[in-house]
Amino acid sequence: MSIQWEDSDWQGNDQIPTAALLDETPTQSPSYAIISQLSFETVEPEPQDYQYSRALVIARTTKEDISWIDEAFGDDPLLEKAIYTVDNPVEPYILPANKGHEVMAYLTFIIDFYDDLPDISIFMHAHAAAWHNNELLEMSSAEMLKHMNIRKVIRDGYVNLRCHRYPSCPDHLFPIAKNNSEASIPEEAVFADAWKEILPFEDVPEVVSQPCCGQFAVSRERIRLIPRAQYEHFRRWLMYTTLEDRVSGRVWEYIYQYIWLGVPQLCPKEHVCYCDLYGVCFGGEAYYEDYYAKKSHVDVLERLSNAQVEAGGNKTWPVDYVELVSTAQEAVKADLRNAFLRGSDPYNRAVEVERPFKPGDGF
Repeated sequence: MSIQWEDSDWQGNDQIPTAALLDETPTQSPSYAIISQLSFETVEPEPQDYQYSRALVIARTTKEDISWIDEAFGDDPLLEKAIYTVDNPVEPYILPANKGHEVMAYLTFIIDFYDDLPDISIFMHAHAAAWHNNELLEMSSAEMLKHMNIRKVIRDGYVNLRCHRYPSCPDHLFPIAKNNSEASIPEEAVFADAWKEILPFEDVPEVVSQPCCGQFAVSRERIRLIPRAQYEHFRRWLMYTTLEDRVSGRVWEYIYQYIWLGVPQLCPKEHVCYCDLYGVCFGGEAYYEDYYAKKSHVDVLERLSNAQVEAGGNKTWPVDYVELVSTAQEAVKADLRNAFLRGSDPYNRAVEVERPFKPGDGF
């Protein structure tokens, strides 16, 4: 889901037909990569004590409070704060056009700093908390950043920051069949045509999926697999497409995983994502599901407690739901505490996500 600005905050330039964007680009060119022909290999991270440089790339309006960034990270010398304020820009973070929601900021950062990228670029929304962040990290953007396993990003090249599959994994968009073209998924109806314009030498996939909502981290090496000129092509499409901003932004939500991993679908299991990327390790999928079953049990007890009150009793009579709810909540909290503790051991993480491990390996 793209960041939602008011129309007065985020307006584009005059539109021109998208067909004018497509250059006569040869299929083999130093200025254009055929993504389906690229080799996406895992990378061995640096030793555990290596300190990676990062950039946090955020698009915002002046109405959006981003004080949480400084409160959480202060003057961290290894964290560049690349804030694109669309209605009050500050050098060097200037956008060429107010279009495409956060995607314009993401692509502009890559283009402008292509030769001077940090080890890791992290692309996020401005919210301190949002429904599309991760529940086990309090829906907090700061907590996601604090717990993020940078070595995982280096290893894989690209990671989606959301672990929960709902609402867009698996089998979310069907660009050819258009099975789900409705008001809630407007991008599906236009996705195939947009794909052909953005990636003219790649076959349109039958199914496209990854966890929503346009927040991810990418390594410098993975970004540079694609020439800067190609990112400029991507941005020209965004500038001149006749699609509404909310739709063009949502189209891009399901393209990132293809350009940086070469896969149309990226839907890792939730427990694997939480463990490998954030160090929240329950010991396997069954234990992760058991944790959520316990959370659901708390909800059931709270509903029964409310029903008892409505029937003329109270929360402790005839059944003491206060005690039952408290006991159930403590079991949930204990499981989560243990998951964080288990994830603090790199061996446990490797075992849970079935990654090879040798003594001395980091996370």
